[in-house]
Amino acid sequence: MSRMITNYLTFIGKASDMDEIARLTGVYLNRNNLLDRFQIIKHRVHPRPYRLLFSAPEDNTAMDWINSFSACPRAELLNHRVSFENASFFFVPAYQEQKEGYLIRIDRDSDTADLDEIISAWKNCNMMAANLQKQTTTKFVEEQGNLISQLVHDVQAIILLNESVQKPDELRNRLRYQRKVNQNITTFVRDTELLKIPVSIKDMIRSALELLGENRELVKILSVPSDTTIELDTELFARAFNEVVKNAIFHNKDRKVEIGVNIEREPSISPLSRLNWIKITITDNGKGIPADFLPMVKAPFFTTRKQDGAAGFGLALAEKIINAHSGYLEIDSTPRQGARVTIYLPESE
Repeated sequence: MSRMITNYLTFIGKASDMDEIARLTGVYLNRNNLLDRFQIIKHRVHPRPYRLLFSAPEDNTAMDWINSFSACPRAELLNHRVSFENASFFFVPAYQEQKEGYLIRIDRDSDTADLDEIISAWKNCNMMAANLQKQTTTKFVEEQGNLISQLVHDVQAIILLNESVQKPDELRNRLRYQRKVNQNITTFVRDTELLKIPVSIKDMIRSALELLGENRELVKILSVPSDTTIELDTELFARAFNEVVKNAIFHNKDRKVEIGVNIEREPSISPLSRLNWIKITITDNGKGIPADFLPMVKAPFFTTRKQDGAAGFGLALAEKIINAHSGYLEIDSTPRQGARVTIYLPESE
């Protein structure tokens, strides 16, 4: 092993994850004058697949190459290096399936003589990190431990209530709440098994809305693309979709909220993943989500309606179901101007 690689491995040894390995690789390349003008970009299978992690110099942040880069030949890119549109690109996979990973974009006139060794070592580090990620269960145990602790706390509350309460109705309500929590947590901690069938996304949304009963009139489908078929577990997707809609209704029960649903197709902009996406946007004109709450709204047990019997699992379960379909659920909001939930689902390749 060369001295350069030994120094590189020592330098990135403090990295806590693959993103940090990528960022520190950029720092190392820059500090040791191995590259001059370049960018390191994270690539993921997502409608917005690129995220800039490092740039040299610091003002080299423009990413106006993205749209044209979709035409880059995938096979050449996966074969270590490709020259395209006045730049050179290297792809360093994060996993063996070679769809997610890291791009190095280098101005074509840069000297890359010493880069091959660094990239080879970087790839090996990613493979080791991926294997370690599969083997470790620490994070899973911690997360489930927190859920179980909350469950035990609630069960203990029932015991104390049973010992002291004078009102049978209060006890029945508390037991009803606990039954709901038990059902939700059992669903949440289990693997989500899908039974997918081809279905029209337009028909799927309409069928899901019919399950809302009298609240169906609050929801309007504003736009739909030409009929598109997608493979879904129809029962689970309907549950996820309705959890989002019901969340908007319940958090604005003091006003007649209007909810709009837009459905559109987003083509892939990445040569590494040719997946096109179905984008379902659910917007409301309600009071919005406070900025302090926004990072927590998809966490299990988070609710501002516990006094109404809410268990705080609606959006957590919705995201779990969407993730099981290899999709994404994203939420943003402006206080007093409503909220927007976006569901991305991949079309079949």
